[in-house]
Amino acid sequence: MAKKQRKTEVLPARPRIIGGPGTRIFAGFLDDLDRNPEVRGDRWYGNGYKAGISQWMLTDAHVRASTYAVRDPVTGATWDFEPGADDDDAQEAADLQRMLWFERLPWSQVLRKGMRYIEDGFALLETTTDVVSIPTSRFKRHPGNGYGIGITGVYDRPAWTVYDWQQNPANPEQLLSFRQNILGSDTEEPGLSDYIPARRCLRFSWEQDGANFVGRPILRSAYGPFKAKIMLQLVEMIRHEREHNGLPTFSLPEGAPDSLEAEARKIASSIRANEKGFLVLPDGIKFEWSTTKGTTDIHPAIERQNRDIAFNVCGAWMLTGTSANAGGGSYAHSSNQRILYDVSLDKHADFIEDVFNIGSDGHSIISELHLANYGP
Repeated sequence: MAKKQRKTEVLPARPRIIGGPGTRIFAGFLDDLDRNPEVRGDRWYGNGYKAGISQWMLTDAHVRASTYAVRDPVTGATWDFEPGADDDDAQEAADLQRMLWFERLPWSQVLRKGMRYIEDGFALLETTTDVVSIPTSRFKRHPGNGYGIGITGVYDRPAWTVYDWQQNPANPEQLLSFRQNILGSDTEEPGLSDYIPARRCLRFSWEQDGANFVGRPILRSAYGPFKAKIMLQLVEMIRHEREHNGLPTFSLPEGAPDSLEAEARKIASSIRANEKGFLVLPDGIKFEWSTTKGTTDIHPAIERQNRDIAFNVCGAWMLTGTSANAGGGSYAHSSNQRILYDVSLDKHADFIEDVFNIGSDGHSIISELHLANYGP
């Protein structure tokens, strides 16, 4: 019996979208839906007149170290451009990209600026290109006779300067342009900048949801333990103060006259803590420094907040053995925990590669440089 042939349906082309990203952007202003109003929008990354919460968090040693745990391995890695094919043309094209990015620019600084999405949720870097000299002895296949188009600068456009956003009508999840609020300086006029086309920029928006161009700051999920830690440290300092600066306490005999009580009060008010201080007490008055006898687990609670801050970047393994109650920790345990951390670093590296190779807004700076130098 012959098998029935399945009918193969050819799917029609779908050049236009039906749905939308759903992000609320009115008159260029993005509606941040963070459920905590104290960290929404520029309250988080600042506005030029006041530093944001992310900058406040970086004053904490554990928070800053957690950002280094993500940024330093990525910026310290050996980056390279892989040829798109095995032929000599592709090899030379990749070498030209190496020269333009690694030899003419401070590459580690470019990466560090781009990775400010860790703190702010997004980073914007404006790029400039121009005619540059191309050594013919090294790039024999380049058609420019010693000249070509190269990247001449990568400039930070801090999060706190961004004023408004323009969506791309053709694809609302992509950015068309943005403006900055320039505060002014010796070399800059204050006021709103011209619209800066996204085509000129490298945009790093971490875990962008819809058209939420500000992304999702990695530090945002460490804000809870950071704030709790500040409160616990304050309580701990108050406790130490009360423990080491005892309360002067006087005991009076039963039925003591008012004159004896008045004398005790006078003595208490005149007590001074110095090397020449002393007391002469009337008969019947007993004196002692009262201190707290009990204790609470405040320090372990602070350590737990530090652990949560490190866990936010999959780095809790780095604190193994540092706790007073940890008993030295386990190398095997920390090694198992590090697997997730290593995976997260690969995720960051892949994200940065995509921004350069593909772009966040429909254009690739790498492809543009290649086409400008070698053509299609």
